[in-house]
Amino acid sequence: MAKKKAASRPAPVATQTDSKYKIVKNVTMPSYKFVIGVPAYLKLTGPHFEGKTQKAKPGEAAMEPATVAPAINVETGECVQLIMGAALLSIIDEGYPDDAYVGKAFRIVKHDKAPGKRYFTYSVDEIEA
Repeated sequence: MAKKKAASRPAPVATQTDSKYKIVKNVTMPSYKFVIGVPAYLKLTGPHFEGKTQKAKPGEAAMEPATVAPAINVETGECVQLIMGAALLSIIDEGYPDDAYVGKAFRIVKHDKAPGKRYFTYSVDEIEA
């Protein structure tokens, strides 16, 4: 699913108002956590890529790395790392082939799992921001 490694992604730069110094590069970014039914207003600032591989716990198989994308929460200006599950990734990639989603802002709403399904569904709308 993921197309790029973490080292190839451009680093978004946050707009921070609580410092007298200008931020040049975000070294770390918090993960954005969706809340079911609550709209998220996010601008995707770079293409999605394969995140770091997690070490396997003893006696368990290693999990596949998550697909993540750099984004800015347009309401707060905070730079975040958007973890894109298969359902959300499919919606974005089908609607915006060849990374055409980069630089665009979206209203994303996570919905509860449909009966009999193992995944969450999403509503995605492109917005002006």
